[in-house]
Amino acid sequence: MIKNKKAHSHDLSEHEYSIEIMDCKKQNIMMRIIITISPLMLFLVILTACTDPEIPPSPPSNLSVVAGDSQVELTWTIAIDTNIAYYSVYQSIENEEFDKYDNKIKINRATIDNLQNGTTYRYYVTSSNENDTESPKSNIVTARPTSYEYEVTVGWSLFEQSEYDEAKAAFLRATEIDNSAGEAHLGLGWSAVMLNQLSVAEYSFLQAILKDADRVDIETGLSGIYLDSQRFSDAVNCVNQVLQMNPSYQFQHISSIDYLDLLLVSIQSFIRMGEEYFESAQNLLDNIEPSNGLDPSAPNTWLVGDTTYDSYLEALLKYTEHLNAQHALCRSRDSDER
Repeated sequence: MIKNKKAHSHDLSEHEYSIEIMDCKKQNIMMRIIITISPLMLFLVILTACTDPEIPPSPPSNLSVVAGDSQVELTWTIAIDTNIAYYSVYQSIENEEFDKYDNKIKINRATIDNLQNGTTYRYYVTSSNENDTESPKSNIVTARPTSYEYEVTVGWSLFEQSEYDEAKAAFLRATEIDNSAGEAHLGLGWSAVMLNQLSVAEYSFLQAILKDADRVDIETGLSGIYLDSQRFSDAVNCVNQVLQMNPSYQFQHISSIDYLDLLLVSIQSFIRMGEEYFESAQNLLDNIEPSNGLDPSAPNTWLVGDTTYDSYLEALLKYTEHLNAQHALCRSRDSDER
């Protein structure tokens, strides 16, 4: 116990203090001394005074965490006690029980390595004195280590399982880690196409172009968007670019989307561009389906299935719709429209 009512901690002049040293267990006064000292020096003396080793020290405060690639960085505010010997870090994986991960830490930060990306971890920290008496735990923090490559890999895996919302979320996380790389924007674009979010898809594909992603996959995605938005010349141009780069194109993440889908995009675009493009549409149709039998000058050939149509254009449209139902890119888009 310290007695001096007139002194203040900001006062640098010396004052006389009566100090009573007590037994913390028995609550008895063991010694009484009188010293002359400034308030600041007295504060330092108190901080460096010996404490009962069985009394737990104060816990660390303000624990915070930053997640990285297979690791987390922990930092905290040191406890005010001067008898802190070390800190201990406790870890929980996916809400399981906490286990001591590391102890004997002498500073107020720790790096936890070799973690599993995509897994949720929780942490708290304690203080201990030289007698290994441990403080209560600090606040608990949560972190999920990850990396750009991990999120992109997860995104495409989910995409291939037709989990398009979850795939989109993974690609978004990848862009938050590294917005300069194109693969995540490409994945965002394709996820949005399959979700029929065409404005989002177009923006993502254009971002992917700026960031040097695979141009063939981008142009394939854009061709379907332009067809749906009635930008028929742009759709045809996209198809031509893809087939010039890869005449036997096949989308690696959905193998049923291939060059035939692209030809169908061009056929539909030509039909909608007007009569002067019907011949181009018919030529492409003959390449895909040589046995289609349609002849613009022979009404008796305007037959699709068991139905004969009154015009060549109507028959051509119906035949194209029949082929659309067999191809992945057109089929997924048509089902969303319905």
